[in-house]
Amino acid sequence: MPLARISLIALAFGALCGLACGGDEDSPNCNCFSQGASDNLCEPEPLCAPIAVQCSEDLPLYDCPLESLTTDSAGAIDCTLAAIQGAGVGKVSWTVEGIPGSHQELFFSLPGDGTAFRWGRLTREPDYEVWPAVHLELESVAYFEGCAAMATPVERFVCLREGQRAEPFKDCAIGFFGQS
Repeated sequence: MPLARISLIALAFGALCGLACGGDEDSPNCNCFSQGASDNLCEPEPLCAPIAVQCSEDLPLYDCPLESLTTDSAGAIDCTLAAIQGAGVGKVSWTVEGIPGSHQELFFSLPGDGTAFRWGRLTREPDYEVWPAVHLELESVAYFEGCAAMATPVERFVCLREGQRAEPFKDCAIGFFGQS
């Protein structure tokens, strides 16, 4: 496909997505994903260190039992919970490592209004999946206050993770599969 045609398609998709998601040009919105679900062109500043979680079983994050999750990222989890409660504006993220060659990465751009733009990927060498970039609503501040009060970092992380599982109300870019 000629480069000019690809650029026109990307431009048209970006314009369509911008109408769907709204927001001004400087705010993180669907226009940031006009090049595809794996590239946030706006790349917000990180609010916290990335959260690192390990699953001792070769399972997707949502299927990994609580007793199989471990983390040394208590500070990053607490920072992320505080950023969401305080309507922080920027990026938070986490990575879940499984067996060698298997990991998940999720990124959230927080515009500070109780919503988030989520994008990420799953790698199981040699295959990978880039998930759709979506705009979704987060749980209430009270919900995340409850998460922060939980006893262990793993419990706080699972609660944090559950706070973004609502169905997206806007799709910004479609996902795709590939091989490395």
